[in-house]
Parts: sequence; structure tokens; C-alpha cells
Amino acid sequence: MLALYKGIDREALRENMRYFLSAIMPVCEEYGVNMCVHPDDPPFQVLGLPRIVTDEADIAWILSAVDNPHNGLTFCAGSLSAGEQNDTRELARKFARRTHFVHLRSTKAIPGGNFIESSHLEGRGHLIDLIRNLWRRNPGLPMRVDHGRMDVGDEDKGTIQVILFMAVCWHWLKWREC
Repeated sequence: MLALYKGIDREALRENMRYFLSAIMPVCEEYGVNMCVHPDDPPFQVLGLPRIVTDEADIAWILSAVDNPHNGLTFCAGSLSAGEQNDTRELARKFARRTHFVHLRSTKAIPGGNFIESSHLEGRGHLIDLIRNLWRRNPGLPMRVDHGRMDVGDEDKGTIQVILFMAVCWHWLKWREC
């Protein structure tokens, strides 16, 4: 399977993305469809495969390569918070208007550039601030809770954090006191 990617580097993958998005935008415009790219997960190379959606510069490139409001972002706070160079709050401020969907997930960086899932109320995702930033700039933006420390090996951590986080979000969105 990896042999299929032989000779495809970061620039070739970017150009493939540009070609694809350019080709589908007329249909997206005609039918009102929003495309939203999900950041690379994890935001670093795995098995030598290039990554093209890992940080602010990558997102800006994709959105400007095909500058069309139907070409947007799935703002996955988990994937983005896993990259030590990323501040999700700042990325939310910058890309809220071109965000079409949000995954509310948070991570904790560990030495060596790796990461683990964290509670929704903790970690590098800064989800409460993130929700405020996105909601102010793009009201009605669809969001959903994602992961919540229940990856392989996390079974003993329970789901109370997810329930608590959903309650906090519901309360905040209901009253919109930001």
C-alpha cells in the first residue's frame, strides 16, 4: 500500500489537493456544499507519508490555494492541539469564518513530540475558549464532542468528563455569556 505513495512528496500532495478542490468547487457552489478538510492526525509524518494540514501555514495555504467560501476547514481541536506549534485559540480566531465543522477534542503533549488524549476541560485544546472564539465569529457553527480519552488503553478513565463537558457547553451556548 505504501508503494502507491512512492514519489509523492509534500509539494505533490499539495498540488493534488489544489487540483481536486479546484475541480469540485463549481459543483459545491451549484449545490451549496461546503467541503472541509480535517487536519492531519497526527500532525507529523507517519511511515514517511507527507502531511499537508498540520498548522497555521498549511491551513492558510489550502484555503488560499482555492479561495472559495465552500473550501473550508474541519477544526479538529485534538489534531491541532497535538502539534506543539499550534495554539487552538489563535487558530480559531484566524480561521473561524472558513470553518464549517468543529471536533471538540483536547490533547496533552508529552516529551518527544507525541501526545495523548486529555479531558475535554483540560489539555492544549482550550475548548471553552475555543468555543467562545468560534461562536463569536461564526454563530451556529456545527460542533461535536470527539474522543474524550477513550482511545485504546484509556478504558479505565470513564465518561464523566465527556458528560460534564457537554453540560458546560450546553449551558454556555444557551446563555451565550462570553
